[in-house]
Amino acid sequence: MKVYEVLIEYTSSNLDRLFSYFYEKDDPIQLLSRVIVPFNNKLVCGVVININQVNETKEEYIKKTGFEIKNISSVIDKEPLLNEELANLSLEIANYYFAPRISVFFSMLPPSLKPKLSSQNKPKIAYESFVKVIDNNIDNLTKKQIDLLNKISTQQTIKKSECPTSILSSLIQKNKVEIFKKEKNRMFFETIEKTEKLTLNEEQKECFDKILNGTKDTYLLEGVTGSGKTEVYLQVAEEIIKKQKTVLMLVPEISLSYLMVKRFMQRFERVAILHSKLTPSQRYDEYRRIKQGQVDIVIGARSAVFAPLENIGLVILDEEHSETYKQEDQLPYYHALDVIKMRQKYHNFKIILGSATPSLETKSRALKGIYEQLYLKKRINNLPLPKVDIVDLTNKNNISSESALLSNSLIEAIKNRLTNHQQSILLVNRRGHSPYVSCRECGYVIKCPNCQVALTYHYMNNKLICHHCNYEVDMITKCPKCNSNKVFKGGFGTEKIELEIKKIFPEARVLRLDSDITRKVNLTNKIINDFSNNEADILIGTQIIAKGHDFENVTLVGIVLADIGLAIPSFRANERTFNLITQAIGRSGRAKKGEAIVQTYNKNNFVIKTACRQDYMSFYATEIKLRKLLNNPPYTFMCLLLISGKKYDEVEDASDEVKRYLQTKFNEIENVFIVGPSEMFIKKLNDLYRKKIILKYKDYNIVKPIINDLMLFFAKKRNLSLIINVNPHEDY
Repeated sequence: MKVYEVLIEYTSSNLDRLFSYFYEKDDPIQLLSRVIVPFNNKLVCGVVININQVNETKEEYIKKTGFEIKNISSVIDKEPLLNEELANLSLEIANYYFAPRISVFFSMLPPSLKPKLSSQNKPKIAYESFVKVIDNNIDNLTKKQIDLLNKISTQQTIKKSECPTSILSSLIQKNKVEIFKKEKNRMFFETIEKTEKLTLNEEQKECFDKILNGTKDTYLLEGVTGSGKTEVYLQVAEEIIKKQKTVLMLVPEISLSYLMVKRFMQRFERVAILHSKLTPSQRYDEYRRIKQGQVDIVIGARSAVFAPLENIGLVILDEEHSETYKQEDQLPYYHALDVIKMRQKYHNFKIILGSATPSLETKSRALKGIYEQLYLKKRINNLPLPKVDIVDLTNKNNISSESALLSNSLIEAIKNRLTNHQQSILLVNRRGHSPYVSCRECGYVIKCPNCQVALTYHYMNNKLICHHCNYEVDMITKCPKCNSNKVFKGGFGTEKIELEIKKIFPEARVLRLDSDITRKVNLTNKIINDFSNNEADILIGTQIIAKGHDFENVTLVGIVLADIGLAIPSFRANERTFNLITQAIGRSGRAKKGEAIVQTYNKNNFVIKTACRQDYMSFYATEIKLRKLLNNPPYTFMCLLLISGKKYDEVEDASDEVKRYLQTKFNEIENVFIVGPSEMFIKKLNDLYRKKIILKYKDYNIVKPIINDLMLFFAKKRNLSLIINVNPHEDY
């Protein structure tokens, strides 16, 4: 008799264990296949993790264990969900990130294959009906039947939908043709014209040779914006594919997946794309193509790191500094690079980390020789970097009379581009129209009832929206506290700048790209295409427009307010701001002489100054000293412990208790630092109060068992939650 140990679909840490079931039907069950099982008086989905052969009868086994053991209700999969490598990877990720293993399966698999009962309603394989000839003899056929038979014969197969129903029925009855079904791929790619590979310049050729022939397993390809990193990726990938190996290419934004897919499809035939904005049916089809070995290259955002590729020879992490490679919104809180390194142990592939502004952790590893450092110091065709002007917003003479948000020099520069039929990009790293709405009479600020943060006004739908929990309400006309009609929209975002630009330049063709737009991936692609094809003059957007885009006719980038990110209470605030400014400036002057105008209230801040000079090493030298002084990464590793609950007093008491627990455990251990408990920057989120404790440490293996014990200790607390986030990017 067999006993099946099943991991059920609930992600609660209390249920992160195996439950035993019998199965008394004849059809076999494979390891790592999904099953439907009874649990707590309802049917749920689970994954079979172990199959144990026991000698006892069912009754004897139940008596021996002392537990009631139920039967598996039904089997979903005839084949395992994951291969051996990905199965082992799921366990390694769960252990490293203190996450329920079932949550890792959710991240790994497309909606139709997730181990959830609701996945049974998601799209499965789709088929199309085709017609083929089985007898060419035209005796006793009408002219129309002969014409259709010849048409099918000429094309070998034809879609059933393209055949007149009555004539087709006659041919079927006379055994001249037959209908067969073929799997339909619901992923649509536009026809892309093939291009020849470019001749590498000396710098590119040197990097290409070192990656292919070097002995290191990880390479930092650090190149100024526009230096041709993508061409190096393409040509290294070509050599890897020639060796019958596969390539995984990760990009930080879904909008960039489309652009990178286009570049790769211009060179290669067997390319797949994976990201969360595909429809469930498209993700299912692409996943199956990959699993069946029908592709050589997979391109996608963070979750594509789990692509079921075999024999991987190369993984590329483009814009490796991007914080979007870290999953922060749900379990498991993994970083794509960590997962890549886990997979590298199995496949033994090479890793390319590409960036104009490497993360401080990556750069420090390169300087220590852990990664091999490669440089592309010149732009393609030796074009100069954009000329950068810093506009001091504290000087009122710089502010235009036409707009309180745009300087004289920025408005003049945009006018110049419009006159010369060139394009401009305006970076505003804040979506919506106004980040807060308040009453001029009593000072009341309209806040989210769930998160206690100011609601953002959105002009397009006249709504006040919370950017954290998506709560929304119609825009108010009177203050809810004092009933005054003196309602004021404070600050600015992309929508407000769009309105300002349209007011000042009514003749200009303006597009906007931010996360309100990117929720619709087809619209995102259309905006990028339209702007690339010079169907718009000005593109306004958030950080999405600062990453990886190559617009040949853009000769001006304006950063409306460079200081926005500096005020965030995070140890990464300086680095994020530097990266964003540097990357944004890099969109200008890719094919023609370019300019950038940076508006700021902090013109002497070292982050602003070094970013405007595109001087990464000066920024690194200053910032790394601050990191060392405060024991922040890369000098320590970090773990965020987030305690949350509906009652503030309970959260506060539990946080103090966790602190005491950690102090007891780490009392005599060196190089472990406990910071907190302290308030999160957003004290209340989704109706939960939150406090944090940060652990800083040198050796993960020392803190891991203690955190595991802490989770068991904390599991006894009702109505409270403890989240463990290893190496967080959001520490505030």
